[in-house]
Amino acid sequence: MSIEHKTKIEHLFGEPFFADHLFCGLSPKTFETFSCIKQTRRFPKNVLICKSENMPLCLYLLVEGEAQMSLNSIFADQKIVRQVRQNEILGLTENLANLPFRASVRTLSPCLFELVSREDLLEFI
Repeated sequence: MSIEHKTKIEHLFGEPFFADHLFCGLSPKTFETFSCIKQTRRFPKNVLICKSENMPLCLYLLVEGEAQMSLNSIFADQKIVRQVRQNEILGLTENLANLPFRASVRTLSPCLFELVSREDLLEFI
């Protein structure tokens, strides 16, 4: 993939946000509190984790497995896709701003996610 093409895709999806960026400045006590509100859940292959234009119910963190994020283009028959990376946080902006998901996320293999409900996330913050 060319650098120009990669830059266009990142612009459409926004910069990925990774857990190590979120957790690096937390005190041990705060990290422990966060660990208490997250749940771990396994999803099989080919499951829609979140759907574009739906309101978020939780924050997702991909721990293991493969998933893809897709956006519908202005042309109904075309989708723009990018790989979700391990340790990537999905839905942070949507949860904080109470906005619908901009993209859909589907598992490509069995996946392990950590989830934090929107309510718990907002209370934590």
